[in-house]
Amino acid sequence: MGATPSSSPATGSLFGITPHPLEFDTILDDLLNRAKTLVERDELPGPLASVIDSTGVVIALAADPTESGIAHALLKNWVRDGGLRAEYLASGILIPTFAAPDQEATAVSAHLDSASGASLVVDVPYSVVDGRLSWHEARISEGAHDVFPSA
Repeated sequence: MGATPSSSPATGSLFGITPHPLEFDTILDDLLNRAKTLVERDELPGPLASVIDSTGVVIALAADPTESGIAHALLKNWVRDGGLRAEYLASGILIPTFAAPDQEATAVSAHLDSASGASLVVDVPYSVVDGRLSWHEARISEGAHDVFPSA
């Protein structure tokens, strides 16, 4: 299943095809917009995190991309800690993915989790032509359910 990312209306279907909590639309739009800005500035798109706190406010966090592995682990621990303390309604962590270890990022992978128990991974390839990022068809799969405790 796949679709081209864009700002999606609050329809309950990620990119119009996959049922999900509505918070995922907000988090994914935030993560993809921030990643797009970074790529168009010729920077590595992540790791990035976004959460929706218990009051409905989106909180964005970025990490130093030169320490990508360490930064991803720190973001994941930070998000999981807040999830365990019931501080967030939903979370997302976006990391750059690579076709090969010696190549530049060619996609981003957004790991989305909700306090309701939903968990999705959205992999979105992209290309850059003349400094402009173009998203390609997203691949959506079940997530690891590793941020929020099970009910």
